[in-house]
Amino acid sequence: MRSRSALAALRERENPRDQTMNYWMCLKCRESGHHYGGWYPDASGAGALVCPLEHGSLWGPYATWDPRPPINAHLKAQANWRRLVEKVSKIVEGSFDDCLPIQPPYYLEALDPLHRYGPEAKLQFDAWAAGDRKELFLDWLEKQPLPPSVKGVIQVPSDKLVASHQIRFNGERIVVPARFPQDWRHAIESGRHNELIFVMDAATYMYVGIKVRGRFQHSSFFGGQPVKMAGTLRVDSSWRITRVSNASGHYAPGPAKLADFLSRLKDRGFNMAALDLQYWDGRAWAYNGKAKPWLDQQPTAMAV
Repeated sequence: MRSRSALAALRERENPRDQTMNYWMCLKCRESGHHYGGWYPDASGAGALVCPLEHGSLWGPYATWDPRPPINAHLKAQANWRRLVEKVSKIVEGSFDDCLPIQPPYYLEALDPLHRYGPEAKLQFDAWAAGDRKELFLDWLEKQPLPPSVKGVIQVPSDKLVASHQIRFNGERIVVPARFPQDWRHAIESGRHNELIFVMDAATYMYVGIKVRGRFQHSSFFGGQPVKMAGTLRVDSSWRITRVSNASGHYAPGPAKLADFLSRLKDRGFNMAALDLQYWDGRAWAYNGKAKPWLDQQPTAMAV
């Protein structure tokens, strides 16, 4: 700590003889209202001194000395920060050990109250960034309506999730609930469609649906909250699973997650030698073949 004489010398500089000088002081002192600082003609003069309260180098310049801290700006910054934390906490809401959070390209989709598809939400961000930015992006976004050509990504209400999308297994076949959308059921059983998207929750229950780009996607099941696994299932008209993949841009499960999922299927009696597998490494299909050879090359999966 500086001596009393050193403090007195610094205080004497509060009344400059040369009005071309500026007042320099520590930023922490500036906010707290302390009067320690001095008048210097430029930054080089102030850079040689440190704050008497050992906060660091003197800072500035301030053309005029106002002992009042910038409290209004400080409180506004704190309020903005609290609002931001409250809004972005949705990204990790519902987290659990070893979960898959939604990926950065889709953060805005999860935070947008209208759940615009990720690329559309990015266009909104670009529009905000090009403006005068007088308010937080997420506050501004809440006021922007959906254009007629854009539809938000569906978020399945929790009370309908189990009744409409949770599956159970019957051997290598899946059984969808009675309230599974009838048009989707008909599309599968008629052979017009053969691929389902799925997610697995913390309790290892699985939920399936048919992907509709920009409308119904992996993020639809839990509103963008973390999941244990996500990917696709190819099924035949009798709902027998014939192929598995880890394809999910929203959650991007890696090889360890896929290996763990395949091990769970194996423990249910699935024939890994007959099951087709596709593995997406984030850039390309790195594997396209039977599940057994790929699974045999992976480190031991987690026990079920």
